[in-house]
Amino acid sequence: MLGELDEVDSRCGIDQVNQAVMHMDNTAQQTAAPDEQTSAAPQSASKVSDELKQQSANFMSD
Repeated sequence: MLGELDEVDSRCGIDQVNQAVMHMDNTAQQTAAPDEQTSAAPQSASKVSDELKQQSANFMSD
């Protein structure tokens, strides 16, 4: 009987650890998403700027 209780207690501990790891993983993913968006924003702005320069150059030459 004590062996069964130890096994159940051990499984509960493992479940708690698994839940904690999943929570940390979800938090890390949520934190990483805005960082990735922030790092992509300057590249996107630069691309838009280049396109506007090209369109302005085309307009000025007409």
